[in-house]
Amino acid sequence: MFRFSKLLVFTALVVTAGLFVGGCEQPDDVVTPNTKAQLTLVPERLPTNPPNTVYQLWVANSSDTISLGRFKFDFETKKFLETTGTDRVENGRFYLDENVNNYSHILVSVEEASDLDNSPSAIMLIDAISNTTVRMVFPLSKDLTAATVRYNMKSTSDGDSDETSNDGRSIWFAIFDDRTRFVQDTFGIDSFVVEDDVMDTVIVPTPVINIIGIDTSTIVIQDTAIEIGLDTVMQSIVRYSPILRYDTVNYVNTSMNVYYQVGPVDTISYDFFSQDDYALPDYTSYGWKYKGWVVSDVIDSTAVGTITLPAWEFYTTYLNESAGGLLTTGIFRNIEEPDSTNPYVNVTYKNPPRVPQFPGEDFLENLPGGLSSIPNLGNQNGHVFVSLEPNFYDDSTNFPLIVFSGDLPGTSNLANLIQHAFTLDGLMSTNNDFVGFPAITVQISEF
Repeated sequence: MFRFSKLLVFTALVVTAGLFVGGCEQPDDVVTPNTKAQLTLVPERLPTNPPNTVYQLWVANSSDTISLGRFKFDFETKKFLETTGTDRVENGRFYLDENVNNYSHILVSVEEASDLDNSPSAIMLIDAISNTTVRMVFPLSKDLTAATVRYNMKSTSDGDSDETSNDGRSIWFAIFDDRTRFVQDTFGIDSFVVEDDVMDTVIVPTPVINIIGIDTSTIVIQDTAIEIGLDTVMQSIVRYSPILRYDTVNYVNTSMNVYYQVGPVDTISYDFFSQDDYALPDYTSYGWKYKGWVVSDVIDSTAVGTITLPAWEFYTTYLNESAGGLLTTGIFRNIEEPDSTNPYVNVTYKNPPRVPQFPGEDFLENLPGGLSSIPNLGNQNGHVFVSLEPNFYDDSTNFPLIVFSGDLPGTSNLANLIQHAFTLDGLMSTNNDFVGFPAITVQISEF
């Protein structure tokens, strides 16, 4: 169902060219041969396939998608391989047994090796067939290039906002600020009122039983709710419906308003998390998800995963630390919403745990490999980065499409004191010979 839905989205993106056939009539015994096409692929920064994945080349129009073959690629040797791992006899050449102009787009997808479905899974490279030379790049590349990602290292699930001992053991893709506000706290119940809505005047039922006996000891006193970026004094929050049952089996819509005793004005501190215009495009319809990571030599690589480097010729300082252990902050598709899970936050302090409503993780509890916690990451080599991953891909290492990356801070004080966040470098350029996203130039010849 997912594949079919995604294919419908793709076909809505392609431009369908109407075909016009004209000319004089030909004798019945003259046969016009079908035009065939050879497509030669010249890749740039195309990653070596992770285990259990293959690439697949397609041509498509608004009504049909045709596979030209599945293949693997070795970035080190720049060779196209059969799915078995052996060299292809014709390196980078693929064939279409019809006129290539029957199709509007050419694309490469990433597929599970065991999945033989007849539609693209994660569309990685795409271009319109508008000439004999086309250049396939990642979908929505301009939007991705214009996006921004920042992170902070404020631990939130270990106590109140004044707790700083664990700062530096967290990665949250948001801007952090420490704020104060004057509020009146609540400390007891002042009164409560039961209010009934008006019933249908035609029916005059007789109450037969009071289902809920109102006991003030069962009413929860709502302390000042200090959430991430929000503090509210709840003064009328309890609702029971219904309370009274009638012999006509009709119910009165009943509410109970609880009024709390309010204390003097107090000053509270709270963690405020926000984002400016990060503007990461949503790749769900193309079959991709985002995943956050931290890699550092303070993380034992024998206990967790290790980084998979992208298909770059030159790494500079973007990802020069590859020997450390790798942990994920979680999967997300929308940078403005929480990610899939928070397995390492401190769940004993507050349940549900007190965390920002953005992607990220506190690395405090339940860490794999017997780790008690990740030490404060200051003064250590390491990086924070975000990858793009096929929806089907789930591994302890990253898929080798790294979109953003940045160094961990040089000192623990920076991790503790930063109030705005660290900005990651965007690494999705397709016009850089050394660093960036893959691209494939396709030379089309007809015969």
